[in-house]
Amino acid sequence: MNLFFRLLRVLFSAYFSKTRTHFMDVHTIRSSVWIGDHDLLGHMTNSRYASFTDLGIMNFMGRTGTMRVFRKHGWIPVIQHEALTYFRSMSFPQKFELQTQMVGWDGTYMCFRHIFVANG
Repeated sequence: MNLFFRLLRVLFSAYFSKTRTHFMDVHTIRSSVWIGDHDLLGHMTNSRYASFTDLGIMNFMGRTGTMRVFRKHGWIPVIQHEALTYFRSMSFPQKFELQTQMVGWDGTYMCFRHIFVANG
């Protein structure tokens, strides 16, 4: 996790939230591309998108209460598979939303969809 300060913000926000959300709701994080998020070509690096999806999952787990269940059982969330499709790149100082939604689960895995929305 290379977005440590953003992770702290997400966790504190989820922890101090007055209401819990349903696990099938869309969970949104608002952020922007910082100067350290982009590469020499001037757009956000590919690995940064994956790091933001980690934040989306932590936000989901904090707001739905599943983080407490994981901690109670000694479980650790691990990403088993991730596939990314890019439509447009994002660059500094562009603002965006990350929308995270659980789309399915079975006895072992939870499946999430993450959508980055910028400029509408």
